[in-house]
Amino acid sequence: MKRIFAVLAILAMAVVSLPAFAADIGVIFMHGKWGTNEASSPIGPIFNEIKRADALLETPEMPWSRARAYDRDTTAAMAEIDALVEKLKSRGAKRIVIGGQSMGANFAIAYAAQREGIAGVMAISPGHTPDLKGFQDSLKGDVERAKALIAEGKGDVKGRFNDSNQGQEQQMPATANVYLSWFDPQGLMVMPRNAARLKPETAFLWLVGNQDSMSQRGEGYAFARAPANPKNAYKLVTGSHTEAGAKAAREIGAWLKTL
Repeated sequence: MKRIFAVLAILAMAVVSLPAFAADIGVIFMHGKWGTNEASSPIGPIFNEIKRADALLETPEMPWSRARAYDRDTTAAMAEIDALVEKLKSRGAKRIVIGGQSMGANFAIAYAAQREGIAGVMAISPGHTPDLKGFQDSLKGDVERAKALIAEGKGDVKGRFNDSNQGQEQQMPATANVYLSWFDPQGLMVMPRNAARLKPETAFLWLVGNQDSMSQRGEGYAFARAPANPKNAYKLVTGSHTEAGAKAAREIGAWLKTL
């Protein structure tokens, strides 16, 4: 009997000493185009679920926010995420997950395609599609105008360029060099190409709402191009482009716990 109690005591101590399930995971989650990283934003519920999974979390304001208005190019934005990765590691993160909503999802895929050692990518309501003709048409030729300005040696002169976001269009202040880095159909922000460049060890979550036009493109657009991984997941959920992530926040948290 004493031996049984001793074994039970050892098991109890082992359970108590176990870390929280995702305590060694650090997550960087990025907002959508013209969006905000505030907890009160539509992606706030996602932040809450990541925290409930006991993961460390960073929620940066990125260059495509309304306030920053493309103040940095893609290379500088990559460096911003690099710094946050190091910050998470200094806080104890052993595994890094990069996620985002809409354009944040796009950039999460791009970052993981360019870097080593990323444990997972969470692409929630992915958006910003410079590779698609309809998106290119909405820019009214400003990509070609940016290329012309760069050829004239005016790439660092700030101007105004067209942007498109879920059917809404407006002009944004940016230099031609910066604008082209985000909007070039052959540039960094092409999701199908970046998905194909993910590393086999990087788990890939693609979550999209059934009322989001991206859902019509299905798995074949980008998700299916990623290397096979048993933890890859394509989820079609209820909701629009803006609301799907919040409605499915628990599914996002549950997927994070599988890593």
